[in-house]
Amino acid sequence: MQIALNNPSVEAFLKGKHLENQQKAHITLALKRSHVVKAVADYGAFLHEKVPVELKALFFSDEMAAFEAYPSSLGCEKIVSKNAWPHPHITLWIAPPFSLL
Repeated sequence: MQIALNNPSVEAFLKGKHLENQQKAHITLALKRSHVVKAVADYGAFLHEKVPVELKALFFSDEMAAFEAYPSSLGCEKIVSKNAWPHPHITLWIAPPFSLL
């Protein structure tokens, strides 16, 4: 990752992490437990669509790594995330025993 070349703390964090296969990385727009099933179902039209995403920041700790991410629009419809941890995000890595979906 280019960011690791410019930031020693990011480089140290990423060392030893297996980030080669990120097929399960995704933007969580809403969670059934937090936002009810209907809120999740409302995003069904966007499932498996290619949407431009603006990445703003990298969050990382011993437990996880995620990009702050803002989806753009699909056609004329703006995609607004209901997920507010602490911002809409793409989870890249979670420490064991947890896993990405």
